[in-house]
Amino acid sequence: MFMNRRALLGILQLMLAMAFVPHDADAQDPGEGRDSKRILRLFSEFKCKCPKEDWTRTLAGCFEPCVDPQKALIRKLVAQGLDDDAIRDRMIEDAGTEKVIAQPSAAPWIVLLPNLFPIAFFLVLGGGVALLLMRMRKQTMLAADILPLGGGNVNLSADGVDSSTGAVDRVEEELNRLKD
Repeated sequence: MFMNRRALLGILQLMLAMAFVPHDADAQDPGEGRDSKRILRLFSEFKCKCPKEDWTRTLAGCFEPCVDPQKALIRKLVAQGLDDDAIRDRMIEDAGTEKVIAQPSAAPWIVLLPNLFPIAFFLVLGGGVALLLMRMRKQTMLAADILPLGGGNVNLSADGVDSSTGAVDRVEEELNRLKD
């Protein structure tokens, strides 16, 4: 039992040590600690120029060795103190095309357009449901005004319906005919 506890404690210590040790060799650079968030953001803003992937992955999402020169270039440019616009220009120059930009610059309404379609759809759908419910409520209220509660057993001649029209007589005749 004593050996098992020691083994468990050793495994626990090893797991804790592995949890706090950086796994990436590039993450061990002490100068990168303050700019690591910026570098990761820049990795997500540029695409890998590997011909195998055909501009489909960002630098953050590509795990092929072809992405290493581009990542190294971004790290170098950040270490030189360049701002994001200068890094963007340098990446376009390095790739030879603007395809390297993950999100091309566009008007703000064009960027928001894909997000507006679902919202507009649900607003139109909700408005249609609201109109349908209002119409059904109006019809229910009209029916309640025309027929009082228990309307099936009401004497129509007592409610001001003129029996000279013959409607009541015809209904009674039909009922008598159906009884026979």
